[in-house]
This record gives sequence, structure tokens and C-alpha cells, in this order.
Amino acid sequence: MWECNYSREPINYRLLWLRLLKKWWAIPASIFAGAVIVFGVYFFYKTGIQGRTYLVENKYYINFAEDSSGKQYDWVNQYTWSELADMNVFIDGIYDDLGGSVSKDELRKASDCTIEADGRYLYMRITTNSPELSQKIADSYEKTLFAFCDSHKEFKEIVCEHKGEVKENSNIRVAEMLILGGILGLLVLVTYLLIKEINDTSIYIPATLEYRYHIPTLGAKSMEEYEENCRHFLKGKNTALIYVDEEGTVEIPFVTDVKPFKNPCLNPEGLKELGSFEARVLAVKSGNHNGKMIERVIEELSRLNIKIDAFVLTEEDASLIKKYYRS
Repeated sequence: MWECNYSREPINYRLLWLRLLKKWWAIPASIFAGAVIVFGVYFFYKTGIQGRTYLVENKYYINFAEDSSGKQYDWVNQYTWSELADMNVFIDGIYDDLGGSVSKDELRKASDCTIEADGRYLYMRITTNSPELSQKIADSYEKTLFAFCDSHKEFKEIVCEHKGEVKENSNIRVAEMLILGGILGLLVLVTYLLIKEINDTSIYIPATLEYRYHIPTLGAKSMEEYEENCRHFLKGKNTALIYVDEEGTVEIPFVTDVKPFKNPCLNPEGLKELGSFEARVLAVKSGNHNGKMIERVIEELSRLNIKIDAFVLTEEDASLIKKYYRS
């Protein structure tokens, strides 16, 4: 019984590469599509769901008072100021000044007050989804901050060195998202092509027919050796031309007695007659995802002791075959 084992068939990398080259346009298309989709989703999330953000950043200089020994109070560092800024004494003051229009949790989330490298400089940053609200909170925060410093002996004075204007702070990363989208688009394309290749049983070159099914092939009409192969295998023989796919027109040189047959698995009425021919040629359409159907036809004819003498590849890609066999 005839047997075909796809799992043992190695990948023809030369053929795969040539076929992928014919689809070169898919590479820039997939990169472009991936970039547009990823950036579109990201932009919609940042501007629609998350919303645009607006920042007000002020810089203050703190002049610390001196204790009884003449040393400046220095206990207000980054950690202690973060604790102070989050205490209700600040939040309550802003909340009351805004008339309760913004919740205390929202105020905590919107506010960021930090002492950085130099302990005398305080940076206040207010971020919300509204430029007007960011400015209102920043103004209220400044009033509360001044009131707090005035009420504590550790602070001699506090001066606003830089009063920032409201600016958009959505941090939309255009370049990063476009690059990420392009890479993802390319990866999706490569994955798709590999999966498609693994599941593709199509025949693109005559050599695959011989390797896979262990039956000689006449080649394809565009190949120079085609006529000589027909003469060698079929000259003087009455020949049955069996179409695996839809019936077409195949020229077989040196053979005058050729009778076409439709796929015998789909049209079994011709099976009895096939055994009476001296030669039987199986016509396979190139790139038609028909590997399993070829297998089915060969199996059925094998059961009836009908031998396939040769293959012929039809509607072939002549340029692909030429490039494949080029050194």
C-alpha cells in the first residue's frame, strides 16, 4: 500500500524564501498596519479612557529658621516632607479652600510635593485631567503651604521662585508606540506565514511531487525538459490524463492518444476504464492546497492496483521555478 509521511518531509528553505520574496509587499504593509493599530489603541486609551492630563509645577525656596543654638532646623527632608504633604493639615486646608468641590482622595492623587537634591527647594506638582482644575488646586495648595510655614517656627519664610503655567502632560509616546506596533505587526506576519507554510500541502515545483509521492514527474510545460520527459515516459502509449483539480487543458507532446479523466475520487464512474490504459498521468494544479487530495487519489487507485506512471504540474509559476533551479 502506498504511503506518504508529511512529518518526515523537511522544509525546503530555498523554496520558502523565494515564495516569501514574492510577498515582499506584506512586510511594509504589516509594519504599517501594526503601527497604526497599536498607536490607535494606545492613543484612544490615553486620550479617551485615561484622559489628557495637565500639569502645574511651582518651585519654592524655603528659608529655615534657627534654633536656640543658632543652627538651622534641618529635620524637614524628603521623607518628612512627603509625610507632611499627605497629612490632613494640608489636604483639609485645600479641601476647605475649594469648597469641597474636589474630594480629599482626588487631592492626594493630584498633588506631589517633594524636596529634591537641595533641601531648601520645594517642588509642587499638580496633575489633573482639567487645566482649570490643575490651576485651582495649585493656587489653593500655595495658599495652604504659605499658611503652614507661617504657623511653624521652623520656617523663617518661603518664596515662590518659579510659578509654572498649565501645560499638557499626557505623555503620549508617539515614536515608542509606532515602533512597538511595527515590530508586533512584523512578528504577527512572520508567525502567520510560518503557520500557513506548515499547513500548506500545495505543490509549487515538480521536485516536491517526486520527493513526497515517490512517482516520476514530467515537470511543467514551461520547463525545457518537459517535452523530452513526455517522449521518454509516454511516446507510443495510450495515456489517461487524470485531473486532481478541476479539468483543464494539458498538452502532452509525442502522445496522440490522450483521454482526460476527472478526479476519480469525486467521479468514480471512470475508475473501471483507467485500468485499461498503458500509462496514467496525474495532473496537479500548482499552489492549489491539494496535497491531501493527491494523496487520496493515489490511495484509491492503489487499492484497485492502478499505477500512476507520472505527474505533470499545471498552471505553474514559471518565474518561481526558474529562480528555484538557478544556481
